[in-house]
Amino acid sequence: NSSPKYITYSVLYGTNRKYESEADKIEYKNTRDTNLHIGTCEISIPLSHKKGDLERPGWFSSLFFDESPEKHFTLLNNELLDKIKFTHILQEKIGKSNQKDILLFIHGFNVNFQEAMLRTAQLGYDLNFKGAVTAFSWPSAGSVSGYLADTDTARLSSNYLCDFIKILLSSAGVKKLHIIAHSMGNVVLTTALVQLKNEGVFPNAIINQIILAAPDIDKDIFINQVMPYINRNFGLTLYASDKD
Repeated sequence: NSSPKYITYSVLYGTNRKYESEADKIEYKNTRDTNLHIGTCEISIPLSHKKGDLERPGWFSSLFFDESPEKHFTLLNNELLDKIKFTHILQEKIGKSNQKDILLFIHGFNVNFQEAMLRTAQLGYDLNFKGAVTAFSWPSAGSVSGYLADTDTARLSSNYLCDFIKILLSSAGVKKLHIIAHSMGNVVLTTALVQLKNEGVFPNAIINQIILAAPDIDKDIFINQVMPYINRNFGLTLYASDKD
């Protein structure tokens, strides 16, 4: 019996995407729902994976060959969970880390659910993160032409991200929450942090580090409307290029 040529990697998630369930298979759409759904995914990471790459079949090869867990990042399975089961798995993952920490990734614009999960797995694996690896997936239209609609959706999704962050923070034993937001995910995150600040939940000792990567947010709005709310005792890192 030969052992598989890939690693199985878990990502816990929250999303406000609509889903369809067929024969126990869940598929999240690029449309908004009015509820937060939480669950867990298993992702295959090929043993041949090179740090920094997200190995996926190219458009040409995908015409002839299916994706393969031994060569590509693939979504192996996806399970919806209730809050009790989700928290139980979360605590188990936190317990495996000396730091007792959680990594939360919020993707950018033009990203579907599967891409969001694969990217989160890659990030957690490449960072050699020992705690719980989690993702919040907001319903980006998954197309370049959906940019304006995505801006509205990003703001509307902040309520659901707030609820998801509260679930993460309320997990027994958690000591640190590191948050990475990419591109338009920064709109979701910064709006959510302002809301959590107004509720008295943020800043707190657990939110340890916030990384805003290639933020899709106006610089003046960020400095004048967001920074005064969120700039307190934690690490805040901004990665931007002159093209942003």
